[in-house]
Amino acid sequence: MSAECSRMTESAIFGLMDLHLKRTLQTISSGRKALNKLRQNPDSALESTIPDNDTISWQKAEEKPRKIERRMLQAIVAAGSTPDS
Repeated sequence: MSAECSRMTESAIFGLMDLHLKRTLQTISSGRKALNKLRQNPDSALESTIPDNDTISWQKAEEKPRKIERRMLQAIVAAGSTPDS
């Protein structure tokens, strides 16, 4: 395999990885918006009876996507791309 072909292959692989990582970020953003909407419009039938339990549950639910998002951003940068391109 020639050096030029090897570079093209590497570029294609990193391009595909970049696309998948960015799509994951879009999915995380959509999920965070859905969580925020649910939190603003709670269903009283689903509320727990333990005081502050819902607050703790929401905090945990919101922290998970934030952690994943940070890791995805790091992966995009590691792949040689920028998060917003």
